[in-house]
Amino acid sequence: MRMTRSSWGNPSTLSGAWSGEADAPDIGIALVLEGVYTRNLSLPGALVSLPGRFFNRFNDL
Repeated sequence: MRMTRSSWGNPSTLSGAWSGEADAPDIGIALVLEGVYTRNLSLPGALVSLPGRFFNRFNDL
């Protein structure tokens, strides 16, 4: 299964293609992973976003 967005920053459309059989959970997981900000799911992305996420906690105080 392959999913693509119209743009990274402000996607207005999502499109996908798959080969073989794809059931509802496969399509649902693909849509969720395309709709969320996936940079934080990789180790380098998590390290880059760590300072911002840390300092964002001070807004709750």
